[in-house]
Parts: sequence; C-alpha cells; structure tokens
Amino acid sequence: MECERLAQEAILKREKELAEADKMKKIQRKNYLEQELSKLRTELLNVKGLFSGRKKRDIEERILSIEKELSSMK
Repeated sequence: MECERLAQEAILKREKELAEADKMKKIQRKNYLEQELSKLRTELLNVKGLFSGRKKRDIEERILSIEKELSSMK
C-alpha cells in the first residue's frame, strides 16, 4: 500500500512538472511570436523600392500567420 501511494505521488509530481514545462514553452513561444510580429510590422513600414511588392506580400503573409497562431493560443 505504501509503495502504491508513493508511486502515485511520483506520477502526479511528474505530470505536474510536465504540465508546468508545457506551460512555459507556450509562454516562450507566445513571447517570441509577439517579438517577431513587432519586427515585421516595423520592417513592413520601411520596405521601399521599385521591387518591394513581393517582399511586402511575404511580410504581410507572415504577419497574418503569426496573428492566427497567437489567436489560437488564447
């Protein structure tokens, strides 16, 4: 009985640690995406030149995909 209780406690502790690690990964990912979004928005404002259309589209597409991922995290 004591062994079973200790084993269950160890399992619960491990599950809690894994859940906490997963939560931290999500927070780190969210922070990274928010930073990238900020950089891309700034870059989009500064894209100039004769052949900037393609670069603008690429940046806009990445911004949309980041926004979609961020909204799905909430």
